[in-house]
Amino acid sequence: MHLVRFDNALFGSLTIFLAGILSSDISGFILEYVIAFISVLFLGMGSFAVNDYFDHEIDRANSRTDRSIVQGTIERKTALYAGVASLILCVVVSMRLNQIVSSFLIFNAILFCAYSYYFKKFLLTKNIIIAYSFFAIILVRTLISDSVLEPLILYYAIMGFIVGLAFEIMIDIRDMEGDRQSGI
Repeated sequence: MHLVRFDNALFGSLTIFLAGILSSDISGFILEYVIAFISVLFLGMGSFAVNDYFDHEIDRANSRTDRSIVQGTIERKTALYAGVASLILCVVVSMRLNQIVSSFLIFNAILFCAYSYYFKKFLLTKNIIIAYSFFAIILVRTLISDSVLEPLILYYAIMGFIVGLAFEIMIDIRDMEGDRQSGI
């Protein structure tokens, strides 16, 4: 649970329900919301595990003792297997949703893997991708029900993007030494 940052993934997944409540759309689409919640939970868990797999050297350089690989409690290949398994579960579960939502979640799974493998090397690009992830989770709600982005939900999504961007920039400050050593 520590590797996949279950608490963070759960918190992000709950955003789908909050957006559904704010838009008053949740009542007619309960099953779809539950399926989307589970899909996004697996997406988050898989993304965190894959990220730790690729970031193991940076995390060591930054003395990130909150990371399972750095602690030595999980082998690197185990993190990769857990990440890939979670992402596969995201895709499989999302197939129960409409094709737009399923395709959107698959796109995001690919994007977050590309982020961990490649885009993380570019300052600001990496921050924007993570900020986008806050925004994207809220968009899932819109794609589930009626594809109408209500002003309150748009505001909520934009605030998620801004908070995500600020959070990522603050983390970059803390992780500056390991990032420099890794050529970021």
